[in-house]
Amino acid sequence: MPRKHNFDKQPHLKKEVARMYAEGKTIAEIETELKIKFPNAQASKTSIHRFIQRVKPLLELKQAGLLSDEDFDLMTQSQNIALLTNGLLMELFAEWQEKGEIEEKKIDKLLSLINASANLSRSTAYVEKTKTQLIQYTEKLFEKITKILVELVEDKQLREKIINRLQNEL
Repeated sequence: MPRKHNFDKQPHLKKEVARMYAEGKTIAEIETELKIKFPNAQASKTSIHRFIQRVKPLLELKQAGLLSDEDFDLMTQSQNIALLTNGLLMELFAEWQEKGEIEEKKIDKLLSLINASANLSRSTAYVEKTKTQLIQYTEKLFEKITKILVELVEDKQLREKIINRLQNEL
């Protein structure tokens, strides 16, 4: 089963690491700052490096503006559950090979992790659906506002200024 560092159990540390990494800080700088801000964090260069490697694609999407903080949190939690599930599954398989049977409580834990993963996936899908609906609603609203502005504002420059400003705000 993958080892879980104290660092991995504290979401605020992960956000801090993601923020510092996005600013272009090195792993050594991140470790130093974490030790100063959070002395009990026990965040080593190795654990920071592992975390960054695990979530690097998500961090790149976040930096590109394609992923919000909430999406990032959901996806990292989903990754954690998947890692735990895979680790437990490997442990169960090894136990089955050695003993020819598996403890009932380990099967229950695996099923619980699979259930949690399914619930998280369902929640993530619902969040994505809601975001898509909000984006579509905002686009329709913007189209209606643009039509109204075209009808009511005769000055083309003023109309374009208002539309550009609304586009930036929405």
